[in-house]
Amino acid sequence: MIKVTVAALLLVGIIIFFTGCASKKYEWLATECAPKNYPMQIISGAFICPNGYVQELPLNKIISNGWGTRVSTHIVGSKFKPLPSKLEITWFSFTEDKFYSGEFELPLEVIRTLMKQGYVDHTGNEQKKEIFNRFMAGVAPGGHVSVWLAGSSDSRAIANFKAKEIDVPWKTVLDNPSVTRKDYIKLILSKDVAEALTPLESPIVRWQEYERQYKWKLKFETPQEMESVFINSLNGERRFLNYQSKHPLNLQKLTYDIHAVPENIRYVFETTDKKRYSIKIYFDHQKVFKAFKEFEAESEEFKLEVKFESWKGKPQITLVNGDKMMKITDFSIKKNSLAGK
Repeated sequence: MIKVTVAALLLVGIIIFFTGCASKKYEWLATECAPKNYPMQIISGAFICPNGYVQELPLNKIISNGWGTRVSTHIVGSKFKPLPSKLEITWFSFTEDKFYSGEFELPLEVIRTLMKQGYVDHTGNEQKKEIFNRFMAGVAPGGHVSVWLAGSSDSRAIANFKAKEIDVPWKTVLDNPSVTRKDYIKLILSKDVAEALTPLESPIVRWQEYERQYKWKLKFETPQEMESVFINSLNGERRFLNYQSKHPLNLQKLTYDIHAVPENIRYVFETTDKKRYSIKIYFDHQKVFKAFKEFEAESEEFKLEVKFESWKGKPQITLVNGDKMMKITDFSIKKNSLAGK
């Protein structure tokens, strides 16, 4: 009799534990993104919670803001809600003249872990733990879908999916019989696609490849005092590293060594005369990805070394592992003067 009672109590405890996890509510909203030069229009879309709550994405807006860069936020519904377990989305890709749609299960345990862990906020002088407050859905050529958890300074890729091509009535994009589908697409591409656009050699494959992560660390060699670094990755992730903060979450990020290939790196520093500057390094997407891929084939773990002899000059950038080295030369830089602390 005692055994039955203990077993029953354990079962009740387990049920209460998992029910509590499932019912815990957070403050979050939904946002969207698409790659630059590849305009998309989300026809319908929403993050769906286990209890049936639906948080819609911003709809019917033409987006090409950048991969992992949020466009807008749909401020509707409850302020606090459970974490979403599903994404439903349908959109139109202007460069391909195609509709895509899909329903995808989100990795709820991964989401819970990241929400519990949080990140260090970079705003102001105080370093404090923050919770991710945006779920972002990104759509790209070939039906590629990515989902991120995003905050003010950091974002994390949590899932990637492949949607199916479908047929959808054209009026869901433009309900205007006086403008043909062909003419409207041409008009949008003339506005939203950069003049210098030459569609990448294999854009559909590219978005899938860019999700790949490598084991590497960033190393700066500079005569100036390091303050902070922003890393924007090709997979849309963003990380803020504060070299002056002793916060445990920040120290954890400084030692973390699994990253996607960087798209750009913004380095903030202070000179000996107490003036602050930022230098942003822009990589050639395809060439830097190729370099990481080729270097990893020879060395599974490596460093990306950025060496400044002087902040007024151009850095030397090298992939390094012991005696193995590969220089990266296809990049540009932009320097800005910043206000004092």
